[in-house]
Amino acid sequence: MSDGGSAPPRWSVIIPTWNGRHLLEQALDGLDSQTFRDFEVLVVDDGSDDDTAAWFKVHRPSDSLIELAERRGLAAALNTGIKSARGSYLALLNNDAVPDPEWLAAFDHAFDVEDSVSFLASRIRLYDDPTRLHAAGDTYSLEGLPNNRGVWRVDGPAFNKGREVFGACAAAAGYRRELFDDIGGFDEDLVMYCEDVDLDWRAQLAGYRCWYVPDAIVHHRV
Repeated sequence: MSDGGSAPPRWSVIIPTWNGRHLLEQALDGLDSQTFRDFEVLVVDDGSDDDTAAWFKVHRPSDSLIELAERRGLAAALNTGIKSARGSYLALLNNDAVPDPEWLAAFDHAFDVEDSVSFLASRIRLYDDPTRLHAAGDTYSLEGLPNNRGVWRVDGPAFNKGREVFGACAAAAGYRRELFDDIGGFDEDLVMYCEDVDLDWRAQLAGYRCWYVPDAIVHHRV
């Protein structure tokens, strides 16, 4: 990871958590295994009343912990992390999601080669059944219904190619900082669920494009 010195890291990985001590360790272990190393970790504790903060301070002294005084909801926790992040690129990761070692490297490469793209969707597989998908980017139908592309389907060749998608499931997503500077963060009135769909809509309306990165693999407990 980034050495935490004066030079900002290329990436900031933001993990929101609430009473998720039993999940957090594996997510952080996944970040420790990343082949790409120029990143910082920010965990935002959304007013937990378990031992998350105490455990983190003992076991993760080189990472950053932001403690909210009371529970404010997922969107607020994400926004707090985004405002505190130092990286040029921001990655969001749920506390119940475990990234494969090439996750951040694949994101970083995607931003390098797709310079007109401003946010990135992971290939999210089910933690308990990694043969099936949770999301390969997000969709929005003509009927006004959001969905995860490929949800519950068996993963396979149909999802092996990068492509433009409507949006990214924020359980594991990447963003250029400029996107948030322009359109703002997540709508805290939504608290959680569809807060990422709302952000996708605002990003699309502002002319930003999302790219599905098939090599950016994460396993999500959902």
